[in-house]
Amino acid sequence: MSVVGLSFGSPTSGDGFNVASTVSTIVSNLRMVETPWKTQISTLEQEDTVISNLGSLLSNLSTNMSSLTDSDGIMAEKTGSSSNTDVLELTSATSSAEVGTHTVLVNSLASTSSGYLTELSGSSASSHTVTGSITLQVGSGTAKTITLNSSDETLSGLAKAINASGAGVTAGVVTDSNGTRLTLVSGTSGANGNITVTNNSLSAAVSSSLSATVTAGSSSATSSAAFTSVASTSTKLCGSLSVIVGSGTAQSIDMSSVESAEGGTTLANLESYINSNSSTLGFSATTVDNSDGTYSLELTSGTSGSSGTLTVDSSLNTSSTTTPLAYTSSQSGANASLKVDGVALSCASNTVSDLIPGVTFDLLATSATAVQVTIANYNTGVESALESFVSNYNTLLSAINTQRGDDASGNAEPLFGSPTLTLLQQNILKGINEPSPNGYLDSVPSADTISGSIAIQVGSITDTFVIGSGKNTSTSNTATYYTGTEANTLAALTSAINAASIGVTAAVTTNSHSKSTLALTSTSSGSSNTPEVASSLTAYSGTSGTMINYTESSDLTNLNALGLSVNTNGTISLDLTKLDSILNNDFGSVQGLFQGTNSWGVNFTTTLTNEGTSSSSGLLALAASSNSSVESTLEKRISTEESLISIQESRETKELNNANEILQEIPSELSEISALYAAITRTS
Repeated sequence: MSVVGLSFGSPTSGDGFNVASTVSTIVSNLRMVETPWKTQISTLEQEDTVISNLGSLLSNLSTNMSSLTDSDGIMAEKTGSSSNTDVLELTSATSSAEVGTHTVLVNSLASTSSGYLTELSGSSASSHTVTGSITLQVGSGTAKTITLNSSDETLSGLAKAINASGAGVTAGVVTDSNGTRLTLVSGTSGANGNITVTNNSLSAAVSSSLSATVTAGSSSATSSAAFTSVASTSTKLCGSLSVIVGSGTAQSIDMSSVESAEGGTTLANLESYINSNSSTLGFSATTVDNSDGTYSLELTSGTSGSSGTLTVDSSLNTSSTTTPLAYTSSQSGANASLKVDGVALSCASNTVSDLIPGVTFDLLATSATAVQVTIANYNTGVESALESFVSNYNTLLSAINTQRGDDASGNAEPLFGSPTLTLLQQNILKGINEPSPNGYLDSVPSADTISGSIAIQVGSITDTFVIGSGKNTSTSNTATYYTGTEANTLAALTSAINAASIGVTAAVTTNSHSKSTLALTSTSSGSSNTPEVASSLTAYSGTSGTMINYTESSDLTNLNALGLSVNTNGTISLDLTKLDSILNNDFGSVQGLFQGTNSWGVNFTTTLTNEGTSSSSGLLALAASSNSSVESTLEKRISTEESLISIQESRETKELNNANEILQEIPSELSEISALYAAITRTS
């Protein structure tokens, strides 16, 4: 630690010294003890950044592996095609669909029962008052009786009541130039969805109001009023009419008066009544024959000019007529008729599911020739997933290799020389090169006693391994091996197989549930070297025995067979042509390579978990935790040191301020001494 000196010029000047600057220098010297701690924290934080990045890259790789090792993942997906999409369109193929080609002949399409009620004239669903009830039944379902809500006695209200009834029928109101009607469509397609209508007492009362459009009188025109059109001159009317000519008195016409005078309440009767009393009323009436076949009443003022402008207040209505709403079936429900792979089948819907297991398709039209439906594995999806895996793996290896050198400034990378980095690289490279077993025995409790034999054929030679006493015997093409009297375990069987050197290696693994399984891996690639196994082994827990079966998982024992090759720098390359070929010819073995028990895919996924940060026991997670612990210790040291420095800073400030005050008082004290000395010398 350096020495702090005071600089204050002449001691007798009274200037003193800069306390703040001096204390700052002292504190800086005191903090020098923290420098190596802070440097170490900075170094650890740089390591943390790299560890976090490597953890993310491992996580990306784990995500790629999950899509390949998941039994419901990318390898379970299927694709399909139809040879004639105008007749049949494939909509989905689930993981349960079997790869292959099927023929589908569509003889007829399914239809859905539908119908309608009697059409009512008029363009508005709210212009008709509907009363009564109707009972609807779909197929053999429960009959539902629908009665209108008294607050909405219209066709729209009836449609709402039907839709809310749970009858299994959808009702709607449609309108065209001829009028308005209610439609019914069954919610169940096919023959079992036919609509049955009973107890139909529905009827509609129809009436419409006659409003008037007035044209004001002017110097060139006489005022007139045109009324809403009606169906014919014989249309019966009810209500009343009030007309004022100019500023005159209102003239009222009630249809009951018209009926008394004219003998009826038709439009023609009203015209005749007005014209018979035109001199009293002050206006006349004319029936206009419209071009659309309807008729309108027009009033003409008897006074020309604006003073004769008509004011009309109409409450005229057409008389209500009651129309029964009968139901007419427009289409009956029928099942689709088709042949799948030559088998005649019937389907209630044009959307067909599981007639071909796991496959759903839509029938669009009939055809005289069969449509080819092809189901295939999702090869492009697997290829894409493996391309992503290769890219992410190489990114990880590149990041690891980067840490083994210097940065752009010539400084060592944060993890240069780190045993964590070395171990990570070793484990990843070991995992990528690890062989995958061709098959495995059922897992059994590790404590079980094993008995029986297992026959392993590689090529044309079959070797048999027996758990029990005896010695090797052989014939021209076969050999029998024994594990010994006491060697009644899977481990002993494994040793016997490996010692025989028959082109197959055996390995036993034990899981966290204390269950063991034996896996077999060919020492040579190719399907001709894949072991064929017949197991007669039995596992005994006490006196209870369980057969131990063998499951073949894959003909592939390494990534090279898949088109993946490891380069000299540890990165990998993918031969898509080779991959596509193996996917087309032996998709099941590709699945086994990734998903079989103790397979490469399962083991490499475990490796990634053991190396990353997703698990608290992962290699990088432990390294990050160790760094965090050291950082925490160093930060506590710095905090403690800062507390001590703060105390010393306060003490030094106080003491130096006192010293400074003394120095600043020296001139005045010297002056007093001088004055005293002068006084003494003069006295003498």
